[in-house]
Amino acid sequence: MSLRRLTFVVALVATAALTLSACKTSSADLAAKNPKAAMAAASKRTADAKTVRLALAAATQTGVSVLSGRGAYDFTTKDGRFKLSTVSGSSVEMVITPRTMYVKLPQPSEGHHWLSLTDADLARANADPSTAGAQSALLLDNIRDQVDPRSTIDALGENVPGLRKVGTEKIRGVTTTHLRGRVDLSDKAIAAAPSSKRAALQRARTTFGPDGYPVDIWLDVGGRVRRVQYVLESGTAGQKTSTTVRLDLFSFGGDSGIEIPNASDVGDGSALLHPGTTVAPKN
Repeated sequence: MSLRRLTFVVALVATAALTLSACKTSSADLAAKNPKAAMAAASKRTADAKTVRLALAAATQTGVSVLSGRGAYDFTTKDGRFKLSTVSGSSVEMVITPRTMYVKLPQPSEGHHWLSLTDADLARANADPSTAGAQSALLLDNIRDQVDPRSTIDALGENVPGLRKVGTEKIRGVTTTHLRGRVDLSDKAIAAAPSSKRAALQRARTTFGPDGYPVDIWLDVGGRVRRVQYVLESGTAGQKTSTTVRLDLFSFGGDSGIEIPNASDVGDGSALLHPGTTVAPKN
């Protein structure tokens, strides 16, 4: 699999990346009376469910679907899986663990169906930001943020000033409180965020810019995040296009269905970030 091919596949996912709990009565009241406090507590309350299913959708301002995906995340093991598809039929499937990312190949290569990339592989590629490998590594980091809903939820809890309630709605049959605000990605906001959150916020800034982006969040009566929705804009003044990205969280506490690929079915993907080396089986 060529670096160009991987970059295309990864870019497909990253587009939606930055794209994505407790007494029931008190949580609902908190969302209505103090939305910022409710959002700050939502990360833990969502993670307390242990597992969650995910559904992603992206559509243009004219309503044309450009991307869809489904997956799951395990808050205990910090493993995730996701499969994304475009309207053209292109797709990518991945599994994420705390230290390794597995990307499924469109076709088997040297007897392997998956390639693996470790944190060390990504760090090595990022050491020289001018290389194509560094670009791919950045996009892969964005994938991790996408598959791990904690990154999205934590950013919302820390960097959404002016969060307010706009109503109550049902999401997948569940009553929720609808909140709205704007994610702040200014230098000041990122510097004030906890150190563990700054890298993810910086990556979001690369996608959205320092002005941040408007966001809508829906919390259920248990204080858990049920939906996050935001808009990606591109182009220049007068010729801007927008894409609405929506991430749904549901089926809390069920079987995640996440399976880590067998070592015998995994090849070393580090050469994709460092073209001077050769892809070899992962032993």
